[in-house]
Amino acid sequence: MANLTGVNPLTISQTNLMESKTLEFENPIYNKILNKFNPKKPIILTDNLGGVWSTMPGQQDVDVVWPRTTYTNTRPDWYIKNHDLISFEGKWCRDKYPCIIEIRRKNELNAIPFDRLRIEEEPNEKVVLRLPLHESIIFGFNANGEQVFKGPTKNH
Repeated sequence: MANLTGVNPLTISQTNLMESKTLEFENPIYNKILNKFNPKKPIILTDNLGGVWSTMPGQQDVDVVWPRTTYTNTRPDWYIKNHDLISFEGKWCRDKYPCIIEIRRKNELNAIPFDRLRIEEEPNEKVVLRLPLHESIIFGFNANGEQVFKGPTKNH
């Protein structure tokens, strides 16, 4: 980039040091950093002089280190944090699985759902969905994509 523009921008990698579905795909340094620092939120590492650290100096200036995802009621904590939640009810799927549940803002029914969750089988633990601040509608769809439920959320 500096060769093209004459500007040396700050380059940040947010993907080198993050969890993957399986350990074999993770950067080997990632677990060492997690074990040493146990971050609860994204961090960057610095040296004793305050300089930022990178896994690939010369190619990028800094790496963001992401903590492993923790879950509450089957959902990532970072995703449901600071949101009102509603507990899944089997009637939304007509007790047939798999199904997809969507929460949509009442005044934005054609927009991207506020929350969407595929449920493979009847849950044996509590499952929650996020609620927007405004009135919202719950939709349930069967495995063929047919709507099997539509109703208002209870807390709005």
